[in-house]
Amino acid sequence: MNQTIINAIKNMETLSFIYKGKGNPRVVEPHAYGMGSDGDDLLRAYQVGGYSSSGRLPKWRLFEVNKIDNLSPTGEKFNGARPNYHRDDQVMVRIYVQL
Repeated sequence: MNQTIINAIKNMETLSFIYKGKGNPRVVEPHAYGMGSDGDDLLRAYQVGGYSSSGRLPKWRLFEVNKIDNLSPTGEKFNGARPNYHRDDQVMVRIYVQL
């Protein structure tokens, strides 16, 4: 498990990272971190800034943690769960931490 993601969710702090080696860093509000049915760790987050191949932000996203590079907390806080956030994410068979 990734302690940086866990701490960011617990402290409601945004994260910055490169995803799939593409573009500039993304900035997200992490909401849930867990394991998918294939055993890979997943991050459910609300992307609020940075690179987006679709160009549509802000937006809900699901990230495969093994495809995240240069992960770091930004030092910026967010105010809690975003609208349309659903606890106990059905994509995750095991949840490590969630808002």
